[in-house]
Amino acid sequence: ERKSIKQMHSSYKQLSFFVGLLGLFSVFIGVTQGLNLKQSIKVNDNLGACPDMTVNCWINWTGFWSTPSSYEIGTLGYKPFCWQFPRCNQCDENANNVECNSKYAEICKGNCSAISIIPFK
Repeated sequence: ERKSIKQMHSSYKQLSFFVGLLGLFSVFIGVTQGLNLKQSIKVNDNLGACPDMTVNCWINWTGFWSTPSSYEIGTLGYKPFCWQFPRCNQCDENANNVECNSKYAEICKGNCSAISIIPFK
């Protein structure tokens, strides 16, 4: 049985209404998830949000992952990161370098660097 144009228009209006509700619900979910995310990560100087990230200690670091003489010797665990345009960097890279060289003094002999998962400046 064919539906009249009036019946099809009514069905279309109902569908549009439900699609609109679904869209509003999606926006609500997105906003609440964003608020939860904002609470779970630190906002530095209101310029950007940076999570704490793992910092590893590398010996003979030259700035390239493929250098055969450089390798990871250990980790410092999670350290704070701060927003420095255009990305998040270690908040205190010098202190982390000192910590690497003291924590792994026997291996490092002063040649270790604290490297994050985003090492390039």
